[in-house]
Amino acid sequence: MKRMLGIVGNLLSLLALVVLAGVLAATFGGLRRGAPPGSQAFLSPIETPTHPPKPMLMTPSPTILPEPLPPLVTVTLPPYPPPQTPTPLGTLTFVPTPRVTAAPPAPGTPTAVPTPSGPLPPGLKVVYGETDGLSGKTTIWLASAANLTLRRVLATFDHKVGYGVQGAVSPDGNKIVCLVIPSDAGERAARTTAGELWVIDLDDASLHHLANQAGYLAMWTPDSRALVFGRLVALESPKNPQVPFRTELYLVTADGAEQRLLLGDETAYGLQPLGWSVDGQQFYYAIVTLQGQWELWTVDRTGGLTQFQASLPSQYLIQSASLSPDGTKVLLKVLDRGQYALIVLRVDGLEQKTIVSGATGDQPINQYAAIWSPDDQSIFAHIPPQPGQPAHLERIDLRTGQRRVIPTEPIGRDEFVIPQAWSPDGKWLVVLKYPRLQSLAYLMQATGGPMAQIPLTQPSNWVNLFGWTDRR
Repeated sequence: MKRMLGIVGNLLSLLALVVLAGVLAATFGGLRRGAPPGSQAFLSPIETPTHPPKPMLMTPSPTILPEPLPPLVTVTLPPYPPPQTPTPLGTLTFVPTPRVTAAPPAPGTPTAVPTPSGPLPPGLKVVYGETDGLSGKTTIWLASAANLTLRRVLATFDHKVGYGVQGAVSPDGNKIVCLVIPSDAGERAARTTAGELWVIDLDDASLHHLANQAGYLAMWTPDSRALVFGRLVALESPKNPQVPFRTELYLVTADGAEQRLLLGDETAYGLQPLGWSVDGQQFYYAIVTLQGQWELWTVDRTGGLTQFQASLPSQYLIQSASLSPDGTKVLLKVLDRGQYALIVLRVDGLEQKTIVSGATGDQPINQYAAIWSPDDQSIFAHIPPQPGQPAHLERIDLRTGQRRVIPTEPIGRDEFVIPQAWSPDGKWLVVLKYPRLQSLAYLMQATGGPMAQIPLTQPSNWVNLFGWTDRR
């Protein structure tokens, strides 16, 4: 298998260390050859991935409660003087050239799981991609959350071998955007500008081409009418040899009628899309400056004007950043003198809270992994093991600091689960099981209990969650 490390590197944030020390952190987009589908690692096009460390042993006992956590500490920071705002970029429109690489599945496609011929039962559905890494084929499935064996095929894509398909369900649940790397794309192009965007309409099961020259997928606007995607453009005469690529973000309408340049940057190591303000007018992104400092910025959806928001805490080595659903806070995983911590920072940079700290980070099992709740009031986190105790999952209330262990099924001594996605209604969680994060994905209730594995036609195939919908 060719370097199957994308999700491991992304979710456990090991590759972020390489990024901050490497030549170009800008290339977090694009799927690495051999990476699990949907990976959006902060990765250079010329980076050589490393092998994951061996897991440490642990004794499972999910009922053991951790020591009580003291109340959250609130730190008020002085305003950070903003640097000079970059000059806004003009717009650029180009007409996509369709390249038919995707088609609905042929009738009678064999599958290891019974596939109903009609609509699925009412209720929430899971949308995910299943990739055969050897043949270069990804199947997009729609499965009932109440019974994952009730699933049906939405589309199949042929693509470059060793690359999966990235995807995201629109907030209204009506459409799915997919980023596909064509079979004939070169290695460098596959990581920069070779991607094609396709949209699956769940109302009429149609599939249409949206755009070309995509490098990585970002996210839908809150109103589901448009989405952002990014790409990297090689510079013939870079202003700084440390930044040989220009990072560009484009806004394209869901019907493909309009496409324009939203933002471009060639002054920093990397540009990481984070998400939208709740009104959908401001798009948040983080940059890594040449001095290694992370900064939070916004760009206006209509006028393209950029505005500095905050400098992320410089006393830490920041591993990852995740914007809250309401666009008011950022969840950071940081490394501080050999220990990891989870910190919540207000987007204006004036307030931060340390949620949990103390993980050593010397193995994947000794690192935190966390996601936001749909209501922004909690995080769901993998808590590394303490001496004599197992790793476990916790729901941490950000208002009160209360921590509650989420019981899961017993797992092996060499395994643990990390959260990947929380359903919009707050009832379901998708978790991944280490050490086969690329293939072992499970659906469970947010309150804990049994875990149902998301079905794959072949156990060695990759699984990638696209999102949730109530469409049938």
